[in-house]
Amino acid sequence: MLLNAARPVNETARLTYLTRGITWSADYVVTFEEAKSQSSMQGWITLKNTSGTSFTNARTQLVAGDVNLVDSEEQWWTAWQQRRSGNTSQRAAGVQSGTRARLGDYYVYPIREPTTVANNQNKQVSFLDAARVTTTKGYEASFMGFASSDEPQSAEVRVRFAN
Repeated sequence: MLLNAARPVNETARLTYLTRGITWSADYVVTFEEAKSQSSMQGWITLKNTSGTSFTNARTQLVAGDVNLVDSEEQWWTAWQQRRSGNTSQRAAGVQSGTRARLGDYYVYPIREPTTVANNQNKQVSFLDAARVTTTKGYEASFMGFASSDEPQSAEVRVRFAN
């Protein structure tokens, strides 16, 4: 990074960028108290760093969706043509209401605390802790078309809540 200033200054510069080689997934733990119609939830992010670099006390933001990063103009044009023709394995960005921060068509989820993750490390970081979430229990059975059956069909238990 090269900075130019008209006069000498003593300031802090922050560089923010997307990096390759870091992937993430989310896991959730939910405890349902049926008598109270409430749940408590914890969410954990698993960061996998294969970037070749360690990050110390990094202010981390997660991008939801498959961001299409390319290395050359030729790769960009190929990806653009695939998207245009609908011939791509890339998933679409998610949908969400509210004022969540966005990066283009993708949503950005900041991790509250600075995070250190070494190269070739998998690390879990807490990102959600919610108590007393109103929850309902119900049953669901799915049928295809108007078919009938002489055999009993099992219903699945579903627990519902709004996020």
